[in-house]
Amino acid sequence: MAEDPTNDYVFLAPDDRSDVPGAAGNEISWPYIRKDDTQDIDWWSGEPATPGKPIDFSADPNYPNDETTFRAMQAAAVGGFPLLRPSLVRALRPYAPASAQFIPSYVKTARGPYDWDEDWFYLNVWKMHDVIDRDRSEPTMLDGEPFGTWDSIRLDADAIGALPPQERGIIRLTADDDDLLIYQRDVANVMLDHGIAGALLVPLMFYAPAMRYLRDHRAEIDVLNGLAENP
Repeated sequence: MAEDPTNDYVFLAPDDRSDVPGAAGNEISWPYIRKDDTQDIDWWSGEPATPGKPIDFSADPNYPNDETTFRAMQAAAVGGFPLLRPSLVRALRPYAPASAQFIPSYVKTARGPYDWDEDWFYLNVWKMHDVIDRDRSEPTMLDGEPFGTWDSIRLDADAIGALPPQERGIIRLTADDDDLLIYQRDVANVMLDHGIAGALLVPLMFYAPAMRYLRDHRAEIDVLNGLAENP
């Protein structure tokens, strides 16, 4: 595979449109959802996760937690991995690698102490692939040394080409401290066809820390997600 495959991949990010006055979809501010760290699951083991119960997540109470907003949400990005509604799970199963797990999950809302939004699945891909081109990617530097995260990510064409075709659709990167899934654009189009309200697909070429990619590439991201027309 001679060409740079980076342009062929996207990642899933939180849909934060609150800083775009008048933008399409700006009428909804989606809840931020976080893992509940009380569950002892070793996500970095390189083995399938075996939770004894559905995985618990929590919605940030500083964001809307009303039932209507939750019903509208179809996806959420949690630390580089997606929470998905059942319709998206059905759509993605044919494209998922053998190491993919769709784990039933609950989201604790702020509507009350015992209020849970239960209709979710967490996509865990436990097999990681070292496909980052470290010569062309930019590591985050701290005191002159790599910090373990990335300011930009470029993919290694030979490493991607060496993967079996069924492993290329959804890839978990071996990326030091930046742990995320990336999706081929064909898979991304399937997700968009089924609706991913609550999250955004972002070209991997735009990857940057602290969601800077949203500020720097808002127009292109909106077009990709069907939130704006291509000028």
